[in-house]
Amino acid sequence: MNRMEATRHIGKIVSVDHGPGGKYAARLHDVAALPKKPWTGHIEVLGVLEAPVLDEQGASLRPLVYEKNEKAEVPGRMIAPVGETFDQSYSDSYSSALKKMWDEAREQSMEAEQWMNSVQRELKQWRREDVLEEQEYIYYVLRYKAKKMYLVDQRRGEEMLLEGCPFEFEVKKGQEWVRAVYAGRRSFRTHDEDILQASEGTELRLAKDQFDPYQMLLRELDEASEKTLVHMLKQAGLSHDDCIYCHNSLLVQMLENPGESDLNGVNFISFQEHTTQFMVQHHYRRKLHDDRADEVFDRFEITSDDGRRSISVYSSHAPA
Repeated sequence: MNRMEATRHIGKIVSVDHGPGGKYAARLHDVAALPKKPWTGHIEVLGVLEAPVLDEQGASLRPLVYEKNEKAEVPGRMIAPVGETFDQSYSDSYSSALKKMWDEAREQSMEAEQWMNSVQRELKQWRREDVLEEQEYIYYVLRYKAKKMYLVDQRRGEEMLLEGCPFEFEVKKGQEWVRAVYAGRRSFRTHDEDILQASEGTELRLAKDQFDPYQMLLRELDEASEKTLVHMLKQAGLSHDDCIYCHNSLLVQMLENPGESDLNGVNFISFQEHTTQFMVQHHYRRKLHDDRADEVFDRFEITSDDGRRSISVYSSHAPA
């Protein structure tokens, strides 16, 4: 704003924009304008409107330009009307600015991940996933907190409790990665039945395809049930690699209701072989028991876009 407009804002709240250094809420106390010189404003900083961005190395946020209630003289080009009241403390305003930055970054990350998943599905449909150069692993480091071991995503910083993880990890041993599953008591068991002891700082990685809904569904099927599905797919000229989309409602139920012992619903799985589309409806029922074998029912119905249809059923218990 110009000097005349700034004069009308004396005593009011204005914003002070330091670009990468953040934007601040301040009270404009006075306006100084020497002849033939740009005007300046005398301000008292009240809070933070926008947090500073990452430094040039991208390692951490730039430091705040002002402290609470700090007074300064700044060029008029950095001052603008706020257009609203400001009633937060310095600490609360900075926390709000950081939360806003976090939410925006998280939303951008989710949008990017959805976009990348769409691209990957399209490449999978064209059988050209080989063009992706990105490593297909998520890298973790173990952290011990409140008597529990957590997996900390080295890129995102997100935490996941190690106990109960059903995944196959690769544990860094020297300069090598060794496949192993968590065996409890801070140890991992390899394919050769060797035991690897884990400690604070142990590095692990996890193949991303283990988070694929279809791969997770396959891990939930009994061996005989998966063979039933494989046989049905083979008759249609398909394999697991031809899956292009899976809606895994069984996984959703297990995550949302971890104590539920009676699960039933339908999964929808799309396959493609050249130009032919297939849809598999997987009707399932699970009755989980502590004192005896679980009751499992799976009904697979496959339909092609040219009208072919087939049904296969697996049950762990013979009908009464």
